[in-house]
Amino acid sequence: MHATDILDTCLPELCQTMHASRYVAVKAAVSSTLAERCVSVTGLGRGVGSSTLEKYNIKRMDRLIGNPRLLGEAVLVYGEMTSWLVSPSTRPHILVDWSPVSVDGRFHVLRASVPA
Repeated sequence: MHATDILDTCLPELCQTMHASRYVAVKAAVSSTLAERCVSVTGLGRGVGSSTLEKYNIKRMDRLIGNPRLLGEAVLVYGEMTSWLVSPSTRPHILVDWSPVSVDGRFHVLRASVPA
């Protein structure tokens, strides 16, 4: 399932208190992250598929990231998505992977996932 499809399936019920334009901006940020593979403010703004100028998309992402209400809502959304993805009646198996990112082994990534 595509990330934006998960947002469309899961978040409308969970984000009833979230302002509609902030919800649309979050979806745009997720789509941009998937398209550009970059999570900087400018990268997010450049990846937004909108007919407006790039400058305004960057400003839009900057306002979203700097929004203090989004931080509070994120904790609630993460909790609800976790209970949606992992049934509360089961004990989930969490796979943890420690992998080198750079060739010289100086940088690593620690990734946790829940198998389907």
